[in-house]
Amino acid sequence: MREPGASPVLLLAGVRFLHLPMTTPTFSLLPNASQPTTERLEWLTDLFTSRNGTEARVALRAFPRTSYSASFLVPDAAARSQIDFIRGKGEAVFPLFPHAFRAPTPAPDAGRAQGASPVKGCLVRALSGAVSLVPGYTLTPAQLAASQWACPAALGRVEDTRSIEHKTSRVGTLSLNFTALDFDEVIHGSGYTGATSAGLFVLPVRHNWAEAAKETHTARADAADYGHKTLRLHRHTKRTVGISILLPNRAAVAAFRVFLFSVARGRFGAFRWQFPGDAAEGTWRLNQDAVEIEYLTVGVARCSLELTQLEG
Repeated sequence: MREPGASPVLLLAGVRFLHLPMTTPTFSLLPNASQPTTERLEWLTDLFTSRNGTEARVALRAFPRTSYSASFLVPDAAARSQIDFIRGKGEAVFPLFPHAFRAPTPAPDAGRAQGASPVKGCLVRALSGAVSLVPGYTLTPAQLAASQWACPAALGRVEDTRSIEHKTSRVGTLSLNFTALDFDEVIHGSGYTGATSAGLFVLPVRHNWAEAAKETHTARADAADYGHKTLRLHRHTKRTVGISILLPNRAAVAAFRVFLFSVARGRFGAFRWQFPGDAAEGTWRLNQDAVEIEYLTVGVARCSLELTQLEG
């Protein structure tokens, strides 16, 4: 059972499940809802450009490096034990709050279908406040009714800089980034089933006009200095645009994430898209290997993209 409008189950391969030692701590603070949580997906691509602008691209990372950043509330003295842990240690089991459950089935935008998490389970916080790791991704209605929240889990390493703001001796906020470890999330191209054009998939987003779209044209030329004059031989011009997109529901988040994993893969994959104001579609690629999705709340997100046109 999936939520209405959710994407099909993702196809995954190459997953290594990580057996955690019993001493691995659990991070259980809630993110500050007044600030967004950011998910960063980072691929790696070698890019070779010929003299006429034709590109050859090689994907160096089959799955992205996944990291999260957020601000967390420390509401009482009991929660301060989490700060003590963060001060001294670097690894823990983290709940992936942007993909929290709202139904007794896997969250459709989690991107971890069929248990493809190194922890292979969910962190569930009971009404009593106790946090436990539940194996698998299927929770019953009774389990959800008896919990404050439930999220897919991942073993993460906290980045070196951890910022703590003490409001009082008992209350504060904690800002940190953590990177998922041993996380082989590989989704085959067949995992995306969106519209196609000219043999390529179509980028399933439109520009959000709450922000301006940007366009840059960069000319490449050979120059020769003869002293009394300079000769320039034009080779090619690259067109790059910057857009902002809004993902208004979980189905839109799911479709976009599957597109990133299956088609774009950072700067590697080509796709079709029509820039606002253009008369027709063109062939594009992302101009960035790292994509940051900013979750305003569970199921609502925004993202800034930079695209390079390959063919007009």
